Amino acid sequence: MTTPSPVNIAILGAGRQAYVHAAAIVSVGAPAVFHTTYDLFKSSAEKLSASHAHGPRVATSIEEVLSDPNVHAVIVCTPNNTHADLVIKVAAAGKACLCEKPLDTSLENVDKLRNALKEMEKTKALPYIAVGFPKRHDPSFFDLARSLLEEGDEFDTVFCHGSTMIDPASCAEAKDVMRVLVNIKTKKGVLFTLNNSRRCAVGNDQRVEAQCALGDLRAENHSRNDVNLITLSGATGGMVQPWKATTAERYAPSFINQIRELTAAVVGGGGALPPGVQIGSSVEDGWWASRTVAAAKISLAEGRMVQI
Repeated sequence: MTTPSPVNIAILGAGRQAYVHAAAIVSVGAPAVFHTTYDLFKSSAEKLSASHAHGPRVATSIEEVLSDPNVHAVIVCTPNNTHADLVIKVAAAGKACLCEKPLDTSLENVDKLRNALKEMEKTKALPYIAVGFPKRHDPSFFDLARSLLEEGDEFDTVFCHGSTMIDPASCAEAKDVMRVLVNIKTKKGVLFTLNNSRRCAVGNDQRVEAQCALGDLRAENHSRNDVNLITLSGATGGMVQPWKATTAERYAPSFINQIRELTAAVVGGGGALPPGVQIGSSVEDGWWASRTVAAAKISLAEGRMVQI
């Protein structure tokens, strides 16, 4: 049996999400290799490298990473407002790229990225580029999304409400809200309601329900185990905290699947995967997400429905 050539992956940024992706690379194993790390603060990159027995190389600059022919793919985990510029640089270097969500904090920067890639594509094939929305690689949510949104349909309008009833003092200090309720309508008339809160007393609540003509579609929370307490009095309850509490824990398989797809793209030549094969969100998907968020922010500030 021949050993496949390694797919060397570099991680830009050494914060919390870098550790999640690094663990996913190690979990996938050959041919994926956590090869290089870089952070503006070298000590952070050194700490990330030291947390892995094989000691990934610590680069001294982004340019060093992108010019290294032994680096085949790059994961962007830097601060959100740097994402768009870095994805442009990674694509120009011809390396496959997985960018943490969002594509950027500025819609203007996301537009700049989208246009830059279109110009780049006129002269050469683009490498594989995906945005790290973990739900895309979660079987429950991916299958649910395919069932709900018809091909060719897209978001049309959004209305966003915000609440500061939970911990109003912290909300006032941060000049933000604790909870939002978002209503979205697509051009074909599909209605979405998103209820999102910074705090949930019972863990990482990720339930989704779709009411359809012939019944309901539901994606439930994932439990840490199936152990439940049942007493003679009829009382029931979980033996431990029932739901997986963090994104890293809940979506651990999704992060692994992201690395598998990134690796498969490199093994296949490094280019974009064919439609229907690439599950990871495209730049176009990320652009729509950024547009929707920008419209929701306007709706929240002005108390009106906004066209996406």
